[in-house]
Amino acid sequence: MFSFQTVPSKNELLDAIAQFYDNFGYPEDMSGFINYMPQDLPTSSAELLNRFNCFLAAERRFTLITY
Repeated sequence: MFSFQTVPSKNELLDAIAQFYDNFGYPEDMSGFINYMPQDLPTSSAELLNRFNCFLAAERRFTLITY
């Protein structure tokens, strides 16, 4: 698993997230933080990572509710 501590740069972390996205069939709910996907507005790598963190938090909440 990658984290800010184990991946040397934000771009490498975003590339790892994109690879996960590719490997799991391009889930639509992840496209908002995939670095090569078109965004509605110009988006920085920091903003993409913020969106990714929000996605992870929502997934954790869903998992807690479901189980």
